[in-house]
Amino acid sequence: MNKKTLFSYSLLAASVCLTLSPALAMAEPSMLTQSAKASIEAPRQIILEQPGAPDYLRIKQQRGFDQTPLQSTGYWVKKGDVLTINVDYSGNVPLILDAFISVPHDRTHKYQHAQRQELNRGINTVSATVDGILYIANHSAPISSDIRINLQGGRPFPRFVLNKNSGGDWQRMLADPEMNTAPYVELLSNKMMITLRRDKAESFIQNGNPVGMLETWDNIVTWAEDQYGLTSTDIHSPHSRIQHRFHFVDGIQPKGIVNNDRCSGYMNAWSWRMQSCGEDGMEEVVNNHMLRTNSWGPWHELGHHFQMRTYTWDGMVEVSVNLTSLYVQRELGNPSRLETYKVWEEVFKYFEQAQRDYHQQDLFVKVAMLWQLDLTFGKDFYARLGKVYREIPENQQPKSSDAKVQRFILETSRLSGYDLTPFYEKWGLPLTQDTKDKIKQLSLPWMTDAIWENRDSRIKFDYSKSQEVAAPKVTLSRTTIDAIATEGSGYLYSVSASADQENVAYQWERVSGNDKITAKTPNAAKTDIVIPAGLTNTEATFRLTATNEAGKTGEAFVKVTVSAPQVVITGNDQMQIGKPITLTAKANFDSNQGNVKYLWSLTHNGTTIPDGISYNGLISDKLNAGNYVAHVTAQQDSGHRRAQSSHRFEIIGSGNIPSDKYPSYKEGTKYEAGTIVKSTNGGLYQCKPWPYTGWCSGAAWAYAPGTGLHWQEAWT
Repeated sequence: MNKKTLFSYSLLAASVCLTLSPALAMAEPSMLTQSAKASIEAPRQIILEQPGAPDYLRIKQQRGFDQTPLQSTGYWVKKGDVLTINVDYSGNVPLILDAFISVPHDRTHKYQHAQRQELNRGINTVSATVDGILYIANHSAPISSDIRINLQGGRPFPRFVLNKNSGGDWQRMLADPEMNTAPYVELLSNKMMITLRRDKAESFIQNGNPVGMLETWDNIVTWAEDQYGLTSTDIHSPHSRIQHRFHFVDGIQPKGIVNNDRCSGYMNAWSWRMQSCGEDGMEEVVNNHMLRTNSWGPWHELGHHFQMRTYTWDGMVEVSVNLTSLYVQRELGNPSRLETYKVWEEVFKYFEQAQRDYHQQDLFVKVAMLWQLDLTFGKDFYARLGKVYREIPENQQPKSSDAKVQRFILETSRLSGYDLTPFYEKWGLPLTQDTKDKIKQLSLPWMTDAIWENRDSRIKFDYSKSQEVAAPKVTLSRTTIDAIATEGSGYLYSVSASADQENVAYQWERVSGNDKITAKTPNAAKTDIVIPAGLTNTEATFRLTATNEAGKTGEAFVKVTVSAPQVVITGNDQMQIGKPITLTAKANFDSNQGNVKYLWSLTHNGTTIPDGISYNGLISDKLNAGNYVAHVTAQQDSGHRRAQSSHRFEIIGSGNIPSDKYPSYKEGTKYEAGTIVKSTNGGLYQCKPWPYTGWCSGAAWAYAPGTGLHWQEAWT
């Protein structure tokens, strides 16, 4: 972005009095005590911060730029210097760490001119091939152990850390002769890292004390996080505050250094950094008075790091970014730029046109529409909208520019609790018929007030108080439906909803998947999800929106998965001749759709064997050795689900049981314990010891294999 675009309305002319750096009446360096020296030099034993990989949160939060993975050491190097870096941590997890030597005026993407060297656990030697500041880049996921760095070599330079250093420390850093050799300074707060030329820092930082400016930056970043609903402290939440620092760098090289790379615009934003390209641009970054009153440029570049790509459609990159500038400007107590630059007057003239096309308007006229949603529905409107968008599954997020426009209209209507069709039509942002139909299905009240007349200095229609009512929380009786396809008729699943508030209206809507799967009663707390016959291997997702009387909405989702009917057979695939075995079949049918029957058959070389297998999967023990296939058909009582499967097995052995090896059982004969006889059904049974008498008899037992008290099956 160039300076002309960023400041399409010229900045207010102002006479700025620069406070010159005070005289540095310090003691001679040789008189500095060891403790005083230690207070201004960065420690050489460093415990790395562990915010995770830079893109982890950025992707989840739908933002465009990574924050910096670089962690300041407070040391810089000259070409030819040799560094020793000892990396120590517990555990066996491999880490991704780099020694990174760079300069702030490297204008390339992610500092292409930097010297990078991978750091391994233990001693690492780094020979500097360039002049620059030494950073440690941590691209790793957090681990339970501290990551300790011990640094030898390098030259200390002025590095001021908020809440660790004082204004006096800053002056001692600037006066120290060893630190005087570095052309740069670095300033760190909890959320910011700022790197710039030393002479500019001396000129721009008010009263020779960076504390107030760094505190202001921490507030600004926190406000930007608040604006987009990034308030969680859980680093795994998509709504987490950003863990990495934002890095603002001076894009102008020190005197005597040639840099032929382009520095884009007056200021710019990119992954890992924001950058000033004006000779004195860093004044807006580090002069606390300017930062608090007239630093639209730095606020704007920070806004680029917060923009959500899912509702930044074509032509809006330099528009929605200014939401952050307007929000910060208001939090600092400054009048809105839309007022001071008479943007609202242009907006209202635009409304007088018979034909209006939002997409063709000036970028500040465009942002006025977005800002009116904040003015009308409350300063937390974009925080709530951000949370809505971050919870949209990735495969359901709008991709094309037109889809982003229509989804924005739909979601802002849903969030506000009003059909905002009149608002967007007034602004010349057309709605498709599909969007109109979706809004109509939400049963929202029509926005009858002319909220497009709201401006910063006069909010005629204030709906922010209605937004203070909590959104209803919705609980569903089920959030997943795992259905099995049917052949003959459709079927349904009941889903019930309850809310923590009374007088709540409900609306079911299929948001993705197969459009043949429907909600039978779309406007009630309870509905049946209807799945027609013949659908298989498909899915759909339904959203239930609960809207209270204040227009606040809560949501819950049900995912429907339709799978093909299946039956699985388990059991041995090899068995000894003469030994029975049972195969087990299990179908994946729904238990609430009726009982399941299993019909078995057995084949040998393609020929069906009568009575070879019983209804419960018991294989006969009369089979000869060979290869067999057991077949099963599973069918539900309803008759609309059927599945088949087969199981191959082998019977091994020399043949049938010999007919003359054991005597046939004779009824009424007393058999001694341990005697084996052949039953009339062909099976072998052994007489178990009978208490007190030690003999067996009774035909009933001989005809009940394995169940009698006297006889047991015998195998040879």
